[in-house]
Formats: sequence, C-alpha cells, structure tokens
Amino acid sequence: MRQITRFLAAALMLCLCGLAGAADFVSVKDTHFLRKEQPYYIVGANFWYGGYLGAVAGVGERARLVKELDTMHALGINNLRVLAVSEKTDMKSAVSPASTTAPGRYDEDLLVGLDFLMAEVAKRDMTVVLYLNNFWQWSGGMTQYLNWFEGTPALDPNVTKDYDTYMRKTATFYRNAAAQAEYRKVIASIVKRVNTITGKPYSEDASIMSWQLANEPRPGNGKPSAGEKAVYIKWIDDTAGYIHSLDKNHLVSSGSEGLAGSARDEKLFLDSHKTPRIDYLTYHLWPKNWGWFDSKNPEGSWNGMMDKSRDYLNSHIDLAKQLNKPIVLEEFGLDRDGASFDIKSTTRIRDRFYREVFEIVATRARKGDPIAGFNFWAWGGAGRAANADYWWKPGNDFVGDPPQEEQGLYSVFDSDVSSLLLIKEYADQLHAISGGGVCGTTPAPRIKEHSWMSVARWNELYQGQVAVADAGNVDLLFVGDSITEGWNKPIWDKSFGAWRPANLAIGGDHTGNVLWRLQNGHAAKLHPKVVVLLIGVNNFFHCSATPTETYAGVQAVVAQLRGIYPDARILLNAVLPFEKSAHNPRRAQVVELNRMIARLDDGKHVFFHDYGARFVQPDGDISPEVMADSLHPTAKGYQIWSDAMLPAVKELMQ
Repeated sequence: MRQITRFLAAALMLCLCGLAGAADFVSVKDTHFLRKEQPYYIVGANFWYGGYLGAVAGVGERARLVKELDTMHALGINNLRVLAVSEKTDMKSAVSPASTTAPGRYDEDLLVGLDFLMAEVAKRDMTVVLYLNNFWQWSGGMTQYLNWFEGTPALDPNVTKDYDTYMRKTATFYRNAAAQAEYRKVIASIVKRVNTITGKPYSEDASIMSWQLANEPRPGNGKPSAGEKAVYIKWIDDTAGYIHSLDKNHLVSSGSEGLAGSARDEKLFLDSHKTPRIDYLTYHLWPKNWGWFDSKNPEGSWNGMMDKSRDYLNSHIDLAKQLNKPIVLEEFGLDRDGASFDIKSTTRIRDRFYREVFEIVATRARKGDPIAGFNFWAWGGAGRAANADYWWKPGNDFVGDPPQEEQGLYSVFDSDVSSLLLIKEYADQLHAISGGGVCGTTPAPRIKEHSWMSVARWNELYQGQVAVADAGNVDLLFVGDSITEGWNKPIWDKSFGAWRPANLAIGGDHTGNVLWRLQNGHAAKLHPKVVVLLIGVNNFFHCSATPTETYAGVQAVVAQLRGIYPDARILLNAVLPFEKSAHNPRRAQVVELNRMIARLDDGKHVFFHDYGARFVQPDGDISPEVMADSLHPTAKGYQIWSDAMLPAVKELMQ
C-alpha cells in the first residue's frame, strides 16, 4: 500500500509539473520582465548549438549537453539563446547537418535534439530564446532560402570578402514571396511542435521565453534605401504577428543588433520595434568587429573602445525607455589576449571588458531602467578546437564560435576560471534584483501588480513624494511602508503638525523599494532634523526574507538615510508585532529581527525604540481594536503609537 501511495504521489507531481500556468511564462510589464509573478532578469549565454548536442546520434553528445547545462546553471545562468533552425547549404562556412534539408523536408533527429535540450532546460528552471532564421550564412540562413527559390548562388562572404553585396542581396529575402511562405512553414513546424521527450507542445512550454525572428536581421547594407527600410519594418511586424497568431503564450523579439544592425539609423530602429507585436528590444555589442578595438594594441585602443561601448550600451537603454519596453543585451564579446585562439592563452582584457559591460547592465538595472539582462557570446564549455588552423570541420566539437569564425575567437570555455567567476559575480547581482531574500538590499522600484495597489498607483504616490521633496520645508520626515503611509490624519496633525512633517511612505514597500525611492525621488533635497523610520515587515511577505536578510535591508536603509541626511537624527522603530496569535511563528521572526535592528542604535545619530509591547494584550495576542487585520493599526492603534513615540520625537527635535 505504501508503494502505491508513493507511486500516486509521484504521478501527481509529474502531472502538476507538466501544467504551466500563465504566471510561469515570461511576460512583460512596462519595461521589465516577470516570471512566476516576480521580476525576471536575464543572466544568459549564447548556446547556439544546444539542440545539436541533444541529438540521439551523429552530432549529438547528450552527456556533454547535460554537463554543460549543469555547469551554466551552477554559475547562475538562467537563460540560453539557441539556434532552432538551420538550412542545408553547400557553403563551407556553415554548420552541418541542418534541420531543414530542403524546402518542406526537416531532419527529425536534430529536432529531437532540440526536444531533449528543452526537457533538460526545464529540469533546471532555465529559459530559452529560440531564433528561427539567420541573416548570416553560418547556419544557411536567408541566403540559402534565396538559393532555393531564386536559383541564385548562396553567398558566402567568408569567400567573397564582399559583405556590402552580401547584406544588400540577403535583405531581398524579406520580399521574396516563395521564401517567406517556406519560412512561415518552418516557423509553424517549430512553434506547433510537440516535444517527443515531454509530450508538451512547444507553445505550452514555459521554459521557452521568446521566439526570435532571426539572428541579427538587417534592412540591407550600410545605406539601405527608403524602400528597403519600409520592407524591413513591415517584415518584422508581419512575421511577429504571424508567430503571435500561432502562440499566445510566448514573447516575440526581432533579434536585432540595435543601431549597428539598423544602418546607425535611430528612427529605423525605433520604427521597426514600436509595433506591439514585438514585446521587447535586443541589441548586440561587437567592438572588435566594428573596428573600435585593436587586439594587437589593447592599451592603445582601450579608452576609445570603451567610450564608444559605454555610449552604445547606455543609448540603447534610453531608446528602450522611449518605447516603454525592456531591452536585452543579447550578444557581446571580445577575443583572448594577444588575439590568440589558443585555450591556454589568458583572458585579462576580455575579463576587463566583461566587467565594464556587466557593471553598466547591473547599475542601470538597479535604477529600474529598462535593461533586462544580458547573454554573453558565447558558451564554449567543454568543447575544444580540433585543428591547427582553428577552423571548424564536420565532426569537430561545437564551441561558441560558429563555423564562419576561428574556434576560440569569442568562446568562454569551462577552463576560463577568471571569466566564469566574473559571470557568477554579476549573476548573483542580477538575481538579487530579481527577488529572493536579498531583494531587500537592492534598490528597485515596484514592478509587480497587487490587487490592493497597481504599479500605476505606486508611481503616482512616488511622483507625489518627488513633489514634496522638491517643495522642501520639512523638519520631521516619516519613511516606511503602509503602516507609516496610513497614519490617521487627525492624530498625525495633532501629534506632529507643529514640526512641518512629511510622509514618504508607500504601502507594500520592502527595504529595496525604499532604497530606490530615497535614491531617485529627490529626497536629498530635504533637510529634516529628525527622520522616523519603520520598515521591514514587507521583506517577509514580498521577498521571502529571513530575519537576517531583512536586517540587512533595514541596515541599508539606515545607511542611505545617514548618507543623505548626515545632520539628522533617526528614530528607528522596531518592526511591530503582526499576526493575531502570540504563538504564530512570525512573532518569533519579529523578535529575532528587532534584536538585530537594535544594534544600529549608536546613541548619537540613530536611536532605536521598540514600542511593540504596547500593541499586544496581556496574553500576547493582538486585539482587532488595535490592528483590525493584525498588521495595520486602527485609529486606536495609531494613538497608541503616537503616545509612545511622541516623547522621543520631542527630545530629538530639540
């Protein structure tokens, strides 16, 4: 009987795991991603060959694939950008085999490999961006479609060295009706596919974050005509709309490089991505490819390269603000020291570049800007170059560098310890912004909707506080969450009105939200004599934080207040008891938290007071007359708090 029970329990878990609710899919709320009702930041790798490794035979290496996923997952990588479709071609600089062997003919072995990848990704709670075509020749791509339907040779710029002609000709793919018809058949075959491993339709797989039109689509060469631009804009809109018609669950993105892939035309980039059918923006950064960096003269070219890179990184985040959409830096890279392809060569310059890029992404993310994360190019993992000239041949390991590039050019291998540690460092930082216990120490605006307060309402309250700060003339400043925001006005006016008080509290805020408001809401314009602070309870609710993690958030808020108000005195309130019963485990958490918060009292600038005992009955329970919901004070509760706190306020105001 016990074995049967265990079997039924296991079967139930399998059934539940197979059902994806709407919240499990990555979604967009204004300029941020959400997943499982939490902010979601991308810490990603380009892993274009992931589906190839999943094949049963031939190029497949499932043991390696599992190892690669485990390694990346341990580093904090939560997203992979993967090639979903390739086209068979005679070009030597293209990968083989290909998933589309001819129009209407698909290699099921490779598609099963993609199934296996998706099944393994789901086990690790990672997500995947699947791109469905390629502007470049290394997977066949658009030039191969033209070969099929025009009979023209597939152009290989590795051979011709004529990228200008290649780009101009490849862009005719967008207006070739036969090529577009086949392209849509391929899209449908993937989007409507049922995974042979899990039995789940791809359209219902929450591990897929986004469908992507293509890798780096461009309107043509560096000087596209007005007609070419119009065709390109329409192709993006129409194709994205077609994908959404097949799949209502997933996001759609273009795969654009940004301005570099838009003829450096800001209007073209905005016009091609303002359609509501494109859910978020993408951009790529390639300093060496664009002639900004000389690997043979790294120090001499470093400053100029970084000036251009910083401007490129930040300007695209600002463009995303204009469209009110998230943006992902989904490709960037730099080669190894000395322009070497040898895995034994050092990566000092690349690591320095990665840190600069990561820091810009993390800093702007902490400010609440639209940057939603990164995917570095690319994961080489356990793969190794096999040939003395470093060029790929069929049968060689797959690495991050596709066949049109030397193997080892931009790959991050599993032996690149310094690079891996750097990725892990910034993965932790972005995950901290996403949520969890450490969300309380990371400044972040409200981006989650609640039934009791919308994000729009939160922003209204925040803007009101900006106006208060701009007006000034505040001697007594209250900072906190709903308990402080909800002060009974007659009691507030009678108790504190003589000291020109102001209330900078918003219901539902945890310490990370308060940090963000203090840093961005013009609070530094004020010069209060006393700050009354009560914060921390929402870290338990909204960050799933421990007392220790919540204390770190309170400590960070106190430090922020000390920084912007060095002459003010801070009346630091203990977190009030909540939950009706004295025996509720939450009560013990509050006691533990307040024990730590008390350490912040320095007797000079910060003064800790615990008024919690006044809110409970002799048996320790909370009366509804004092807190109707066992959390928020009633008028009687606010009178208790005012009476308790007023002597300390009077003393500190002197």
